[in-house]
Amino acid sequence: MIPQHSPIPLVLDLDGTLIDSVPQVHWAMNEVLSMEGMDLLSLGDVKASVGDGVRVMFEKAISNQGFIREDELDRLIQKYLATYLDDPIAKTVVYEGVEETLEELCRAGAKMGICTNKPSQTTRSVLSGTRLIKFFDAVVTADDTKCPKPSGQHVLDTLDAMESPKRAAVMVGDSENDIEAGRAAGVRTVAVTYGYCQIPVADLRADALIDRFNALPKTLWAMKGGNGPK
Repeated sequence: MIPQHSPIPLVLDLDGTLIDSVPQVHWAMNEVLSMEGMDLLSLGDVKASVGDGVRVMFEKAISNQGFIREDELDRLIQKYLATYLDDPIAKTVVYEGVEETLEELCRAGAKMGICTNKPSQTTRSVLSGTRLIKFFDAVVTADDTKCPKPSGQHVLDTLDAMESPKRAAVMVGDSENDIEAGRAAGVRTVAVTYGYCQIPVADLRADALIDRFNALPKTLWAMKGGNGPK
């Protein structure tokens, strides 16, 4: 565990870091596309489009289905959000070891915040439904910042909401957006290797890599210059 006398402020991504949301997004998007008589998407199509926010995700996912007007795209997005929110955790999976590790970090006194490009409604519904919400001091979504990831301002806004200084803070995520945002904010970064990154994770040049979320406490020890528990 991390030392209680000097907790590290942690800013965490959600999708691809704490939860596997691709099956849920895939289901909700295909429900809408089916109702509209449009071509359905593969799981791979959806995975490649997650991470930049719902509008960009939708634009990428349906880019091969012909030109769609902005007002039509808005209508599809609203239908998607309504479908998603009907049962926000039906197909959402919390990654192995996440809940136990967050509990350990909380016991050690760590302050933690969510920094995600998901919309506010879906983020809070998922966090509540998975019961992960209890671990976080702040949740800052794409709707809560003027400059979402990869802007470093999103990370700084999250730290402000946590009432934590950026000194010693760490950004944890799975994608280019996460690591770029952390670096731009001037904080250290940890990349998980099991998420949705579209390039080799090592190429992100994060300060540390972890293959399992439960490796995070030991990694934080190492980043502080300690040897961790024996």
